[in-house]
Amino acid sequence: MSDNKLVPIEIYDVCITETNKGIAPVVVLKTKEDKYINIYVGLSEAISIDKGHRGEKLKRPYSHDLMMNLMEKIGANAEKAVIDELEGGVFFAQLTLSQSEGEDINIDARPSDCLALSTRCNTKLYTKTTIIKDVGKDKEDIEDLKPFKDYI
Repeated sequence: MSDNKLVPIEIYDVCITETNKGIAPVVVLKTKEDKYINIYVGLSEAISIDKGHRGEKLKRPYSHDLMMNLMEKIGANAEKAVIDELEGGVFFAQLTLSQSEGEDINIDARPSDCLALSTRCNTKLYTKTTIIKDVGKDKEDIEDLKPFKDYI
């Protein structure tokens, strides 16, 4: 298996975990091979991802809804997001926007923004096999996480 191979992932759940500094929101991603990746995110991003993941309709747009609306107005779509690097515990991602006329545009993005957009735009999500090898977990390794919806 090539280290640069892209593997499809999906949002499994938005959770809360206890750390030595208190509680923290974490998005759990899942591969088709049942490997799980935890990505720590900020509180506002966790709320946005959770609401989008559960399909909640909001009275007012969140920042990610605004981004989606702007993309629609200019004829762009969030085609795919690739979580492509992990440095010192920090994940990095690239968001690919497609335009009806023109070349695709790759943008450096935070994984949390890509995940929030994916819940609204049906963006395809991927990561690299090296990241799965480095931080992929089995199901029993994530069972201590608490559902985020219980905290908000």
